[in-house]
Amino acid sequence: MKVRIVLLSFLFALFCSSKLDGQNLNNALRQGNNAYKERYYSDAIQHYKDALKADSTSTKAKFALADALYQKKQDSLAMNYYKEVLQDSLSREQQAEVFHNIGNIQMRAKDYKKAFESYKQSLILNPSDDDTRYNLVLAQKLMPKDKQQNQQNQKQDKQQEQKDKKQDKQDKKQDKKKDNPQKQEPPKDNQQKPKQDKQQEQDKSQKKEEKDLNKQQLEQLLDSYKTSDEKTRQKMQKVQVYLKNKDKQKAKKKW
Repeated sequence: MKVRIVLLSFLFALFCSSKLDGQNLNNALRQGNNAYKERYYSDAIQHYKDALKADSTSTKAKFALADALYQKKQDSLAMNYYKEVLQDSLSREQQAEVFHNIGNIQMRAKDYKKAFESYKQSLILNPSDDDTRYNLVLAQKLMPKDKQQNQQNQKQDKQQEQKDKKQDKQDKKQDKKKDNPQKQEPPKDNQQKPKQDKQQEQDKSQKKEEKDLNKQQLEQLLDSYKTSDEKTRQKMQKVQVYLKNKDKQKAKKKW
């Protein structure tokens, strides 16, 4: 009989304790919700923590605490609580709300790809949520900017790599020229030399002929000049003019 009395006492105490914990949980949740509505997020966080002390398995307390932490921009802690909530048994709508809020954290971190996936999962669970649909479109619009930026960076890296390779080739060519200097004897000069020699020989022979002719002409003209031939004197003057002009031409070449 004594054992039975002790057992009944223990069960009664446990019932009262659980009832008290339930009251503490509800009171803490109610106070936290009131503070949250008034945007006293720090107070709300403390009340939700008190609620979890009363019942550490309370899905409502964990979800509410995650929301309050998100409002205080404590995103890493909020993300941990949202992920923990997903392990609990939730309805499809509740799961959709959790994924929506996770997407909000990822959007704030500018991780648009992950945010897009979270919003998409939320819409799969609750296709009628217009807010989630709007956020999904927004994340999708922001995603291409990241892709374009990455593509542009890759393109710049490739261009720089090509420039470096080209410069490296040029440097190697210059190094080879320095190590193996070649005597530059262009074939054009060798081919032009015989032509120049021929031209010089022709000029020399022409000069000799002119000298010989000049001597003969001068002798003949001098003989004719002695006979006082008027025509011959005119020819002699022409020859002198020719010789003077010829000297002038040579001077121009020297210049």
